[in-house]
Amino acid sequence: MTKTHETYIHELSERNPGIECLGVYAGATVKILHRCRKCGHEWLVRPYTLVCKKPRGCPHCAAVKAGKANKSYTTETYVDALSNVHPEIELVGSYPGSHAKATFRCVRCDHEWKAMPYSVLQGHGCPRCAKSGTSFMEQVILGALRLVFEDGMVLHRDKSAIGEELDIFIPSLKTAIEPGSWALHEKRLWKDKQKAELCRAAGIRLIIIYDKYPDEIAPPFANDCITFQGDFNKDDHAHLWSVVTRLLGSLGIQHEYSTDETAIIEAEAYERSKALTHDDFVARMLEINPTIEILGKYFNSNRRIKCKCTVCGREWDAVPSALLAGDGCWDCARAAIGESQRLTPDAFVKSLMSIDPTIEIDISTYRGSHARVKARCLRCGNEWEPAARTLIRKNPCGCSECRKRDRQAKQDAEYKAELERSKPHITCLETYKTRSTKLLHRCENCGYMWKTNPASMLKSVHGCPQCAKHPPK
Repeated sequence: MTKTHETYIHELSERNPGIECLGVYAGATVKILHRCRKCGHEWLVRPYTLVCKKPRGCPHCAAVKAGKANKSYTTETYVDALSNVHPEIELVGSYPGSHAKATFRCVRCDHEWKAMPYSVLQGHGCPRCAKSGTSFMEQVILGALRLVFEDGMVLHRDKSAIGEELDIFIPSLKTAIEPGSWALHEKRLWKDKQKAELCRAAGIRLIIIYDKYPDEIAPPFANDCITFQGDFNKDDHAHLWSVVTRLLGSLGIQHEYSTDETAIIEAEAYERSKALTHDDFVARMLEINPTIEILGKYFNSNRRIKCKCTVCGREWDAVPSALLAGDGCWDCARAAIGESQRLTPDAFVKSLMSIDPTIEIDISTYRGSHARVKARCLRCGNEWEPAARTLIRKNPCGCSECRKRDRQAKQDAEYKAELERSKPHITCLETYKTRSTKLLHRCENCGYMWKTNPASMLKSVHGCPQCAKHPPK
């Protein structure tokens, strides 16, 4: 049931008495103007963030409070505090103050960026590591399912089922799982709905999981939508494992994970969800496809990198995520496909005999369907070197000389039949070649012979030029 403006004002006064509402409540996610009773700051905010279980407060007061707390830091004390919060992040240079941007470096991926010192202490980490392409929650669920199911039954980032990427897909159960953060999916909810429609059309059950979901908002999907307020990537992992247990139960599977199993799955999930360094990427490519040599510098999973095939020597710019998914050299792939589809010499000869037994080939020159082969026509003796595939395709080419002679014979018969119908007193004495090639003709009325082309003969009225000048009496 939709909440009224009066009900919202009552909840706000109980859960956030230091903030007053200046606008009219129109929905939990519709931003309206609010004012802080303490500092007078006014800002637009979604109402549900102020009345949820962990309500937000005035952003200006929070910034002032953080600034006061950080003013006492020296470079040494800030570095100590940073090491406790983010041991993998280093401060580059001296501490400039809480609201002056400082330079930080990630020890794990060697990325440098500028940020407010207080925001890093509040938990914000390396922006590059945050864009690894997969989340810790997704990798835990994937690892947990793969432990229960047999090898190859649980697919990751599959695109073959609906044409769109599915985070986790179990083909045998026709079930897909899409875990994600509501903060990221809220702005692209239309895409999740589109994916749900594609799954429904394909007969696939889609289970969507959102963490960091507001308690005041109803789930966007009526069925198979699991929402939690906590952040599965940071909070107590017991909540995440409860989701895994709930998933297995919905699939009709009962399994209790031991402490060792959960520890191994979480460790592997952490490794997969963090951003790769250049050395990590090269090492992983050696495991996945040792025939590809990395020539460029790895930055992230979507930025193209120059690589080289050590088999054929081809160089190209590839998408790292595609390489990690198993993509290789296209030239080698085409060659492998051609090799698998290539007919043996005996099979090619057998196929040719069934299509055109009047052609024989020199079997020693056969190198595949795309290579040229020496051929000879048994009817006319003509020799030529066609591409082998043209002899056995749906419309085979055959001998060009025989084809030309057969065509001329057909045209000759057609022309003489038309001439006998329209001008029965004229006889063609030569073989038809083309419409413009002159042929010898004879008039049976006067015996006159002359040369003219078939096109002119059929268009003329009298036919014989002698009879036209001196018509018989």
